[in-house]
Amino acid sequence: MSGFQRKVAVVGCGNVGAMAACQMVMAGICDEMVLIDRNSDLAWAQAEDLGHALAVTGSHVKVSQGEYEACRDAAVVVLTASAPQTPGSSRLDQIHKTKAVMDHIIPSIMDSGFSGIFLVVSNPVDIMADYVQHLSGLPAARVIGSGTVLDSARLRFYLARQMKLDPHSVQAVCIGEHGNSQVALWSVASAGGKAIADILKDNQKRLDEDMLWETARKARESGNQIMEKKGSTSFGIAAVIAQIVKAILMDENKIFPVSARLAGNYAQMAGNAAGSCFDEAMGKEVRDGSGVALQGKVQRKGEGFMQKDSMDREENREEEEIYAGIPAVINREGIQELVEYHLTCDETGAFVRSVEVLRQVKEKLEEE
Repeated sequence: MSGFQRKVAVVGCGNVGAMAACQMVMAGICDEMVLIDRNSDLAWAQAEDLGHALAVTGSHVKVSQGEYEACRDAAVVVLTASAPQTPGSSRLDQIHKTKAVMDHIIPSIMDSGFSGIFLVVSNPVDIMADYVQHLSGLPAARVIGSGTVLDSARLRFYLARQMKLDPHSVQAVCIGEHGNSQVALWSVASAGGKAIADILKDNQKRLDEDMLWETARKARESGNQIMEKKGSTSFGIAAVIAQIVKAILMDENKIFPVSARLAGNYAQMAGNAAGSCFDEAMGKEVRDGSGVALQGKVQRKGEGFMQKDSMDREENREEEEIYAGIPAVINREGIQELVEYHLTCDETGAFVRSVEVLRQVKEKLEEE
């Protein structure tokens, strides 16, 4: 990509794509926004509607409807096009129809000369991010999935509600699949800088392990509950898209748990497909990832921050060719580096199982 333009193309102008475009345009995150959809009338109508809003707000973002060739000089292409998720189905159930959508979209975008960054939102997002990287041939650092950013926001929201705190005062993250096997990392969660483990010890009337289990369940299941009642989720994921795109365009070096190619310590853990991590203190097998594992566990030591060049060197190793939600530093280059936590034994085992869910789906997809 010659030079750098704050141009964003959104492919897929349904509820999620339109809402994300609206948030980015209203916040002035980009200078130019192009909306692309197989239904060109829909893309035109969304662009015109946004333009009318700009006449009120005074924002000077240029908004238009376009075709795939408009992606040529885009800094970021946001992919929201996918098969619709029906109530009662999982995100993984969408895979075949969404794969067919990507088979059409990605070659058309790459034929335009695009060399920017893909932000994949289409579900199942971890598998689709992996597939888009394969189809596009772009470096793994330049193909990012929205991952567990929304799941982590939901976790903070419900934990803050439980503790009667502002969500901005709570830090918590989910990793692994954006789906039913996601893992809440309670060992690194905190409120006002105080570790959740310490809050459990000091004030069990305010927070106990059962409350943490319930918080993780709500974070995991709330998306489907919203879908059942309103047909789709849009506000939360649109906010996620806007923040990730902002981090890219503004070169923010901001950490998000995005879908990324596993490397370093995450890949070593994922290579242990059997998930044979045990609590040495208690001598019993690990529990589900939504549980509480804060004390008395054997930690698998991470390396802190892992540089992007380490990702590039390792990305061709077979056992690492899988995307999953992991914390990463995001800037104008895409994924600058991965952030490696010191996971407890329970969390390690749950993460391994979550990655194995994704790996099995990917293998089935490759066999067909």
